[in-house]
Amino acid sequence: MSAAEYASFKRANPLRRPFMARFDRQNGFSAEDQEIAEWQLRQSFERMASALTRSRWLCGDAYGIGDICTLPTLVRLEDLRMMRLLDGLPAVRDWYDRAVARPSYAVAYYPGSRAGNAHLEGKC
Repeated sequence: MSAAEYASFKRANPLRRPFMARFDRQNGFSAEDQEIAEWQLRQSFERMASALTRSRWLCGDAYGIGDICTLPTLVRLEDLRMMRLLDGLPAVRDWYDRAVARPSYAVAYYPGSRAGNAHLEGKC
């Protein structure tokens, strides 16, 4: 994407302006922004762990919308090899393992559909 196309994209997406203001097209996000994002994710995972002490899934004993909406975040973490953010949270890791074992996962994430996961498919 050229600089002009990127500027146009930024103008067309005003709600993403703060996000894009922190992003450097050549170097990505600063180390500080990455650290903050990881801390925020970890806080969310700790809240998940707390919820999972009360039930098998995030909002009760049945797999539901909370689980469906949360799963892609963890899938992407695995693609990015960042599952270390779940260290010390076995309930969240167990939740993830159960979620990806569901038949619906194989439909949504068919082989080759995940960005950056060649390491999971034995391709590297």
